[in-house]
This record gives sequence, structure tokens and C-alpha cells, in this order.
Amino acid sequence: MDTMVTVVSTMMAPTCALFGLWLRLRWRVRHEEVRGRHLVRMAEAITDGGRLEFEDEWGARGHLRVRMTRTPAHREDRTT
Repeated sequence: MDTMVTVVSTMMAPTCALFGLWLRLRWRVRHEEVRGRHLVRMAEAITDGGRLEFEDEWGARGHLRVRMTRTPAHREDRTT
């Protein structure tokens, strides 16, 4: 019985650690997928002549800075 408790307790720590790492990796992958889709949607929303600039830095404290510049809409003068 003591051998069984020793084996189970020895295997539980690495198993729990691996499970925690797997959960963190899964969360990170989903987070990156959502961020990528969001950037693609923003790029598609820009009209012709517009610009999308983004700065992506993921160090100790990650941040994403986005600047979207649109050209003014051309108005057609309709004089009748």
C-alpha cells in the first residue's frame, strides 16, 4: 500500500504540471487566433488609400498599438 501511495504521489506532480502547461498553451493559441482574426478584419475594413500601422510587442508586459488612417470620402458635386 505504501508503494502505491508513493508511486501515485510521485506521478501526480509532473502530471499536474504538464496539464497546467497544456492549458496555458491552449489559451495562448486561442488568444493569438482571435487577435489574428481581429487584425485581418481591421485590415479588410480600411477603404482604398487607407493605412493600417500596428506595433506588436510582447515582452514582460505585452501591448498592441494600432493606428488606422482613412482617406476622406470623395463627395460628388451634383448640381442640377
